[in-house]
Amino acid sequence: MHATSVEDAAGMICENARKEPLATTLESRKAMEDFVLAARVNIALVEEGHNVDVSAVDGDVTVLIKDHVLRVEHLKRELKEIAEGVAGVRSTEVRLGPKVKRPTVFEFEMPSKVLLVDDEQEFVQTLSERLQMRELDTAVVYDGEEALSYIEGEEPEVMILDLRMPGIDGVEVLRRVKKNHPDVEVIILTGHGSEKDEALTRELGAFAYLEKPVEIDTLAKTVRDAYEKIRRKKAERKHDAE
Repeated sequence: MHATSVEDAAGMICENARKEPLATTLESRKAMEDFVLAARVNIALVEEGHNVDVSAVDGDVTVLIKDHVLRVEHLKRELKEIAEGVAGVRSTEVRLGPKVKRPTVFEFEMPSKVLLVDDEQEFVQTLSERLQMRELDTAVVYDGEEALSYIEGEEPEVMILDLRMPGIDGVEVLRRVKKNHPDVEVIILTGHGSEKDEALTRELGAFAYLEKPVEIDTLAKTVRDAYEKIRRKKAERKHDAE
């Protein structure tokens, strides 16, 4: 542009835009429509916490699973249902991606029970199912009072806790849990948090602070990390006792 005026540059752009290589064709329009549809399906899946690859051709959508999961057929049905809820999708095929390998041996141990506490019932039920696909045993309650009652009868090793709930809120649940059941590791998962909330919950003993939406594999890894902390503490106590 240092040697060309704005008018000359605009004229050059307009002149070249009319040339055949840049003209819209049936093929280019179709390619753009396929791209847009794949993007819309991908957004719908991401909003539900799925990290996958999506392509589309003439309304036929292909979804590639990128990460190892258990209960693959269950996940395929879920992905297919979400994708076919997007306008313009004619059919959906869900496949394992080329880099997905099924390990024959798991190199990690899992908590015996993970308690999910959230008043958004549909969300937390779906979250429970997705964690179970990753070999995490879960229980679900829908408010703080239920959570405190549950934990008195059956102490989980890890709790995933929402902050904003009617009645007893997540901060108060966290405070009571860490006071009366200090060995329970609590992961905060909230859609309405703030830096102040994060600082407070960490001060009260929360293991981690995550915000919705969260990728399910990120959450599952955080649960495993929390359980690893529990195992280390148990090993240290056993060593001290001996």
